[in-house]
Amino acid sequence: MRDFTIGMYNRLCAAIQEIGCPVWTMRDYLRLDQPSGFGVVLRHDVDRDLAGALRMAALEADYGLAATYYFRTTPAVFQKEAIQHVKMLGHEVGYHYEVLSKARGDRRLAAVLFGHELNALRHIAPVDTISMHGSPLLPWHNLDLWQTLDWTNYDLLGEAYLSVDYSRVYYFTDTGRQWDADRFNIRDRVACRRPLMPVHSTPDLIAFLHTRQPAPVIINVHPNRWAQNNHAWLICAL
Repeated sequence: MRDFTIGMYNRLCAAIQEIGCPVWTMRDYLRLDQPSGFGVVLRHDVDRDLAGALRMAALEADYGLAATYYFRTTPAVFQKEAIQHVKMLGHEVGYHYEVLSKARGDRRLAAVLFGHELNALRHIAPVDTISMHGSPLLPWHNLDLWQTLDWTNYDLLGEAYLSVDYSRVYYFTDTGRQWDADRFNIRDRVACRRPLMPVHSTPDLIAFLHTRQPAPVIINVHPNRWAQNNHAWLICAL
C-alpha cells in the first residue's frame, strides 16, 4: 500500500486502537498535566485541505479516537458547518494562528487580529488550545507573538509548541511525507526524545508504537499530505 494515503492512515488508526493505549487530545493532555506514561496525542494542522480533514475526523471517530484539529482562519478551511461537524464527531477544535505573519511583524496589529480571529472561531466551537502556523515562506515566526503577549489572558489552556515539555515525549510530524524529515522542517521543530529504531514510513511508526515506550507520543498530521487515491497522491502538495 502506498504510504501517506487515507488507506495507510486507516492502518495507523487501527494500530492505535489495537494497542489499546490512552489517546489524548492536546487539551486533555495538558489538563492531565502531561502524563509521563505511554499514550498518543493526535493532532492535525488543517492548513488547506478541509475535505481531507473531514475524512480523517470521521475515520478516527469510527475507531473511537479523539484528536485535536487546528484550523486556520483562511476561507479554504474556516467554514462553520465543517468545523462544527468535527466537534460533533468528538474532536477538539483549536486555533491555528498566523497573525504575526499576517500583520507583517506589527505586534500591535497581530494582537488585535489574534483576539478577533480567536473570538470568531469561538463563535463556532469552544477553543482551549492553539498552535502556530509556520508560514515558511515569510520571515516572521508566529511563536514570537508570545514574547510580548500571554495566552492565558485569552482564557487558553496552552500553545501546542510552547506548553508541552517535549524533552519527555516522542514527536513525529509528516513533513515531506516522512516521519523523520527534520532537515525539511523550517519551524515545526521541537527538542524531543529520539527513537532508537528508524521511523521513516508509517509502517515504521506503527512498529514503533507497538514497542510501547514509557513516554507519550505526539503525532502531528497535516491532512493535505494524505491522498485519497493514487492520482491525488502524485499531485498532492507537500
